Amino acid sequence: MRTRNAGLAAIRSLFRYAALHHPEHPAIIGRLLTIPPKRFDRRLVTWLTEPELGALLAAPDRMTWIGRRDIALFAVAVQTGLRASELIDPRCGDVHLGSGAHVSCHDQQRLLDLGVGGYTSSASLWAVAMV
Repeated sequence: MRTRNAGLAAIRSLFRYAALHHPEHPAIIGRLLTIPPKRFDRRLVTWLTEPELGALLAAPDRMTWIGRRDIALFAVAVQTGLRASELIDPRCGDVHLGSGAHVSCHDQQRLLDLGVGGYTSSASLWAVAMV
């Protein structure tokens, strides 16, 4: 829907230019300039409820290595709010266990989005029962 509006904006820009340089076609140009943009609903940002979070964390098989890995990834995602690209990128040195457990995040995509010299954040972790 948004691409339709972008295309319509380009057409309007062209026909505004045409209206100035070719005044002999006012009816056609006027009709095109009156086309309304398409309305669209913005998607609401929603969060998972506690029962949904519980179901998400209960879904993986805790008896397998992959299941425990999935639980750990889901728990870190829920606790920190990391993006998927940030969630899959941490190295061993970015995860700090023990007292004051936390994970550090260094995301190159946010560097590009923000246009700044660096983006580093740190988020605390709380325990999730693995058994």
